[in-house]
Amino acid sequence: MSIEIERAEAITWIRIQMAQHGLSLSDLQAAGCFAEPPAPLPVAVRYRNAHGQGWDGHGAMPDWLQRAVNAGQTVEHFRVPVAGGNGARREGVFRFEIKRLAGGAADF
Repeated sequence: MSIEIERAEAITWIRIQMAQHGLSLSDLQAAGCFAEPPAPLPVAVRYRNAHGQGWDGHGAMPDWLQRAVNAGQTVEHFRVPVAGGNGARREGVFRFEIKRLAGGAADF
């Protein structure tokens, strides 16, 4: 049986059940059947400057950090200590990512 057929049968079954129980879409919405999915968890900040600006290490390097690297500062200078460990397991991944984002200019 194809997905389209299964889906159509499921929709028909739901409509029959709603009719038998006298339910409308607004009844189901009021009961919380279509609640919004939970917001994604915030990503931990890996780098922060003295002004409180932070970066999680993903995506493009922010301007404040790129300017500091261009001025000769190391990215590691801005690393936030990891609570509960030294973060050595992922350190190599972040170093690679930082080096890639810096165009290979970051020395560690």
